[in-house]
Amino acid sequence: MSTLDNTTDKRRKRWDTRLLRVKELAERHQPIASALRFYHLVLEFQAQVSSRSTRAIDPDVPLRAQIDVAAVVSELPALLSLSVQHAPESLREAARQWNSSGGQKWIQTIQSALDPARPPFAGPDDFFTRACLQPFAENLQLQFAEDTYTGDSVCPACGGLPQMAVLQPEGDAAGRWLFCSFCLRQWPFRRLICPWCREENKEKLPRFSSEEWPAVHVEACDTCRRYLKAIDMTVDGLAVPLIDETAFSVLDVWTADRGYSKIVPNLMGF
Repeated sequence: MSTLDNTTDKRRKRWDTRLLRVKELAERHQPIASALRFYHLVLEFQAQVSSRSTRAIDPDVPLRAQIDVAAVVSELPALLSLSVQHAPESLREAARQWNSSGGQKWIQTIQSALDPARPPFAGPDDFFTRACLQPFAENLQLQFAEDTYTGDSVCPACGGLPQMAVLQPEGDAAGRWLFCSFCLRQWPFRRLICPWCREENKEKLPRFSSEEWPAVHVEACDTCRRYLKAIDMTVDGLAVPLIDETAFSVLDVWTADRGYSKIVPNLMGF
């Protein structure tokens, strides 16, 4: 079986697992069920995009340069239609505006989103571009070999900023991995250090959590006032980081109210 065939099997399992997890969380947590139902539709769209993206990676070319802008743009009409029908009202209106703006804006916005110097931000433009780009980018990075620790806080595959941290069992403790906001890759990173400003004083690196969601907590920094959420797989081995981080946005609201800014918002804007 070829590397691309192996990658195809891997990505199908990933999307199936994500879809099952978001459905499970919607059934278990009624206050967030409505938002998760829309997110489920977005994930179904992304899974379909992923199944149509079959490009083999060229290890000598930067990952972002290998994403076909025309192919990404071709997926936008379906996402805009989905948003007009099912998204929250503010996003519905933005989708209507995108529908009437013409293809040139779509191309320019996608091209801008491919620039690693332009970090994602919360807003409709970011939602539409990231929802389409993530499956293409993930399919490419899955073809890279697993990375060893680099010490860098940007993704070794695409140069993206981390959306979250993931704690995974590692010997008698837990290792910390960062999770890319652009291509959804994970890479190992030191535990007690801020990914944004490199603060190492543990007294300045508070952690906030809720008894209601013990596997999800906030890792903040009092030096730069930045934060990201962490999914602790040692607490809940069934957690799916991409889904759980997005689902429990109440922690983002709580943390923002206390003056911290997230390094990168998730796809749904939190």
